[in-house]
Amino acid sequence: MSGQSTSAFSWRILPWVLLALSLTLNVFFVGGNVYTRMLVERVTKSADERARIVAQRLTLDAKQVDAFGTLRAKVRSRSLKYRSASRGSAARIWAEIRKDKPNQRVIDRNLRVLSKNRLAFQMQASAIAIDFLARLDREQKERFLDLAKQRNFLGSRLLRKIKGGKAPVQSDDNR
Repeated sequence: MSGQSTSAFSWRILPWVLLALSLTLNVFFVGGNVYTRMLVERVTKSADERARIVAQRLTLDAKQVDAFGTLRAKVRSRSLKYRSASRGSAARIWAEIRKDKPNQRVIDRNLRVLSKNRLAFQMQASAIAIDFLARLDREQKERFLDLAKQRNFLGSRLLRKIKGGKAPVQSDDNR
């Protein structure tokens, strides 16, 4: 080589490279933020839209629509509490199962906690649903229960067994 530096790097180009990198990262950040907001909005709208359609199909009056909103809010709140209360036990079960020699007592104890939490959630949600159903006439109640049997409908697995007047019973076979 004839006295030239083997490095092709020029300090004059560094600010331009940093500017391009900064712009690229900002575009990804802003794009991700916009996409996330749109996605959350779409999910929220779809749940609200489904609720509006259900209210129309059931021909709910204003008081019944309010009661339906209360049902949705209460079940959602209880569901979040159930999941929050169960998260630790589920994590402990998986951590124990990963061990070379899992302790069955630890697994069983945490399964009992999960079962207790799930039963409490189902009992509370059943009471909420039954309270709402009491506000409907016979025809509305039948239409609601028919809709409730559909998958992904406001806790459909919870509401499936109410029709015969029995409390909902869940087993792993029904999932």
